[in-house]
Amino acid sequence: MNLDELFLKMIEKAEAITLPDHVAGSIFLDIDADDPANKAWLVRLADRKVSLARARPEADPSVSISISEQNLLKIVAKELSPVAALFTGKLRMTGDKSLIRQLQELLPGD
Repeated sequence: MNLDELFLKMIEKAEAITLPDHVAGSIFLDIDADDPANKAWLVRLADRKVSLARARPEADPSVSISISEQNLLKIVAKELSPVAALFTGKLRMTGDKSLIRQLQELLPGD
């Protein structure tokens, strides 16, 4: 799987998700990717819906995640644990970590 295929699957999954009323915010994915078009992705959680687009946040996101393309694809393929990636510095995260569960629901295989 490559990043384009991953994000297409995530967009499809996002359309089927209905969030609880209290979940809102944004998750910025800053990806060290080979293709410049795949470097910035924004997941928006609002009005009980999830949307995903190639974009940089206009304001401070609720959560920011930095990861390489290779490590993101390893996490999706279950070759790398997200917790191990976090503790080894392969994944960096700041902000409201409670929103990460929403991102996990978008990943294929869950």
